[in-house]
Amino acid sequence: MRVLQSWLKYLGIIFPIIAYGAIFVAIANAPWFSWYENALSDLGAYEKTELIFNGGLILAGLVYLIYSLGLFSYLTRPLGKIGALILMFDAISLLLVGAFPETVGTLHGVSAVLYFILFPIAYLLLGTHFIRNENNPNFGVLGYICSVVGLGIWFLPWKTLGVSGIAIPEFLASLANTIYIVVISLKLESLKRQ
Repeated sequence: MRVLQSWLKYLGIIFPIIAYGAIFVAIANAPWFSWYENALSDLGAYEKTELIFNGGLILAGLVYLIYSLGLFSYLTRPLGKIGALILMFDAISLLLVGAFPETVGTLHGVSAVLYFILFPIAYLLLGTHFIRNENNPNFGVLGYICSVVGLGIWFLPWKTLGVSGIAIPEFLASLANTIYIVVISLKLESLKRQ
């Protein structure tokens, strides 16, 4: 596990690069795609982009899972471990979004909903863990902010803003997830083993 822990800072940065890289390459190859009218998962159901989009999410999910396993082994207090464990399930959900594209139906929908619900729960727990860890309450506050933003995005009146699809809230919610992971990855050395 020490090798995995030493790779944590890299995995937490590689994960969003893979995920967003796949999304933007798929969008570039789907001239019909509209941020206002589509879901990001529509890219996984289109013949010219399905391999890029779904393969990218599967690979990103695997990297995210390995990152979460490393974070789980790095943290030693129960609350931190539970938060990291929930991130593992979140990573599996992301992987399953790619493995079961939109054309599959219910499995895809359940996986996508779980992805957007699990990371805010994990960040509440991790945030509490870091607030109790007196050496770095900033990680706690950021965890709370990313949790609230990740869930709160879905309650904005998107239709009144002319947005009929869910691509924009999906993208913004996922940013709340990746921002926290990237920040923790970049500042990992400042974390005390708790």
